[in-house]
Amino acid sequence: VRLAIESNYLEEDLGAIGKIRQEVTYGKNRRSRIDLFIQPSELSVDSRNIYLEVKNTTWKEGNVALFPDTVTLRGQKHLKELMSVLPVSRSVLIPCLSRSDVEYFAPGEIADPIYGELFWMALDSGVEIIPCCFGFHQDKITWEGKKPIRKKEIH
Repeated sequence: VRLAIESNYLEEDLGAIGKIRQEVTYGKNRRSRIDLFIQPSELSVDSRNIYLEVKNTTWKEGNVALFPDTVTLRGQKHLKELMSVLPVSRSVLIPCLSRSDVEYFAPGEIADPIYGELFWMALDSGVEIIPCCFGFHQDKITWEGKKPIRKKEIH
């Protein structure tokens, strides 16, 4: 994901990047570490720092990639922490879709209903969610583009 950012695949979403640091502590009592802490360049329209969390997913149903595939207290905590830095900073969640045979992303609400509820709450509160798809090959990893979020079905 960092290489995709540095290759400007996400410039439209993140803006011009100044500096990227990994595993920076933040959040309640500074007991969390964010995957990527991004400081925008002076050229960026939005000057707020970006807290970016990556979640790898391999589970799919039909053409939809899903995360998580089991209850994840850590993932729940990450969503809460991402919401806590808004609006002073930007919060970005990147579901890393580790398979190129999907068309959409959605939270794995069947596996973890609490995560699903927090996911939609985070999206509504301003956390930017950018599902990014990659192809994994024997000799390389390829950028397969961004995928849309499958909207929550109302019953």
